[in-house]
Amino acid sequence: MCSRRVCVLAGLLLLTLTGCIPVGDVKSNETDVPFSELTTHASKYTGQRICTQGVYLSAFEINALAASTYQRDGATYLTEPTIWIEGTNFALSSDCITSDTRPPMKFCQARVCGLFEAGGSYGHLGGYPYQIEAR
Repeated sequence: MCSRRVCVLAGLLLLTLTGCIPVGDVKSNETDVPFSELTTHASKYTGQRICTQGVYLSAFEINALAASTYQRDGATYLTEPTIWIEGTNFALSSDCITSDTRPPMKFCQARVCGLFEAGGSYGHLGGYPYQIEAR
């Protein structure tokens, strides 16, 4: 039996090794963009329909994507920068890892497609510099 935090980390590793979980519908006019390219050159992709991959976190007032996670004081966090994911067109797999914390957090290795926006304040309390509208 592993501790709660070790189990979440082991699950994330398993998701990374087994592949991506599709999120949103892929359209022919969407361009695949690596996460680091998207956030480094955000102005180049603003207003375009793109697809990118990363670790998706769904939790209380959090709906975000990051390149990876890190551990601090026994807890798992998304690395910065993060992208707010707007919309409800998700097809998350049961392979996602849900913590037994209160409130629960769900981590998934994901591919997200949608309209990319930068240069604003997005998401909960405007705390995100980027957004993908996955509709």
